[in-house]
Amino acid sequence: MARNNRIQAEIEVRADPSATYRMFTNSTLLREWLADEALARPIKDGRIYLAWSDGYQTAGKFRKLEPDRSIRFSWIGTDEKSPTDVKVTLRPIEKGTRVRVTQSGFEDSKSGRKSASDLKAAWESSLENLASVMQDGPDLRITRRPMLGVLLEDEIRSESAAQVGVDHGIRVSSTIEGMGAQKAGLTSGDVIVGLGGKTVRSFADLVVAVSTHRAGDEVEVEFYRNGQPHTASMELSGRQVPDLPDSGPGLAAFVGAIYRRFHDNLVATVEGITEEEASQSPAESEWSVREILAHLITGEVDAHSQLIEQVEGLERLYDGGGGNSHLRMRISAASYPDTWAMIDAYQRAMAETVGLLDALPTDLRRPAFWRIAFGYSDAESHLNEHLEQIKAARAASSQAS
Repeated sequence: MARNNRIQAEIEVRADPSATYRMFTNSTLLREWLADEALARPIKDGRIYLAWSDGYQTAGKFRKLEPDRSIRFSWIGTDEKSPTDVKVTLRPIEKGTRVRVTQSGFEDSKSGRKSASDLKAAWESSLENLASVMQDGPDLRITRRPMLGVLLEDEIRSESAAQVGVDHGIRVSSTIEGMGAQKAGLTSGDVIVGLGGKTVRSFADLVVAVSTHRAGDEVEVEFYRNGQPHTASMELSGRQVPDLPDSGPGLAAFVGAIYRRFHDNLVATVEGITEEEASQSPAESEWSVREILAHLITGEVDAHSQLIEQVEGLERLYDGGGGNSHLRMRISAASYPDTWAMIDAYQRAMAETVGLLDALPTDLRRPAFWRIAFGYSDAESHLNEHLEQIKAARAASSQAS
């Protein structure tokens, strides 16, 4: 609760004050533990913007910066009438740094006291996450979030709305054996439009809807199948965090093995395909074999830039990637002379990914490495989804011929 018009939260982290200071002043690093979106310009009167996927956002200015010692910035959040003051102090201790966050200037009113109480709980949770990501790497916002047990395909947009019979939602690619979605009866092609009473229009909406619950909760899921609305009760599953490699070479070996298996299966799948078959779309708004390959190539190339950005702590803002753009896939596919040239290009892109992972700096900060490694933890299932997609596209084009 607020006391003397202020709140306070603190924690000890096993990192030196210099590294901890950067976690509060770098845009990419702020996204690794505190906010879903962040912009920070750490100079006096430089702007700081923070936003969360649940719709809460703040804006303010850096008021005072003492490198490796303290940071002060103003804070005014969604629906708050006046700004408050946030002071972060960093004190070196034997095993790292003691971090203290003090936020003051709350109004002496019912809404002011509620805001103070909510923010105290939020700071305590966020500082716990700061300690986790700096010490071991795991982002608790991910590891503690329950799961539906689905692999997702895309957000419904205007070009696909007529096909699925609804103008918003997230299309399910497949369900995971034994998890909540499968038990509730969801299947490939279903479009999730609501969860637990919250409307789902985007991936961000789905994250918010899930993150307000815990594993084991029963929620109602609303979805469309073949243009018809359905509802089902679903139990949210616990997140199974895999054992991840703890070094760049280890991660490179892990990903390299996945890529070799996929490449061998891919070659076997397209063996003997004609260029006419590879270029034919199974149906309107569905990709041809060549367009699926273009998606794999461009996705891998995009991942190279993302890897470097995460290493350098200079990650660009994102509103989603262009990896599912039909225009991009069509033009990219047309730029290669034949299907085997595309497979060769994809193999080179995969080899570059493995090389980058193998060369990751040994002193790369833990949250960045964990995020990179976690991102590849489901690479094999994702690639196998595309392999099945290629098989289906080839079968459809063969029948049409």
